Amino acid sequence: MLNPHHFERLFMDRTNNLKDSGAAEKVTTVDEKTVCGSKDSFCSTLPVYLIHVRSVENNICLGQRKTGTKSNEITAIPELLELLELKTLLQKRLPKGKQIVF
Repeated sequence: MLNPHHFERLFMDRTNNLKDSGAAEKVTTVDEKTVCGSKDSFCSTLPVYLIHVRSVENNICLGQRKTGTKSNEITAIPELLELLELKTLLQKRLPKGKQIVF
C-alpha cells in the first residue's frame, strides 16, 4: 500500500523541481473545491474542502490541502503556499501597493 506521507514528499519534490525551473512562475492559481458527494447528511458528515494551488500553464496541481471547514481556507492557503515556497513569489508578482492578506 502507498504511504500517503511518502507520496506527498515525493510529489512536493517534483513540484519544487518545476518551481526551480521557473514553471510555477508562469501562472499560478489558488482555488478551493468541495469534494462532490463528501457530505453525508444521514451520518452528519461534513463535506470535504480542498485547497488547490495550480500551475495553469503546466496543467498540474502543485499541491493541495484538506481543510476541516470552509472557513479554514484562510489558514490553509498560507500554509500550503509556504510549503510550496510560493508565498514570496506571489507577493513579488502583485502590482505595487497591493498585498496578499493571509
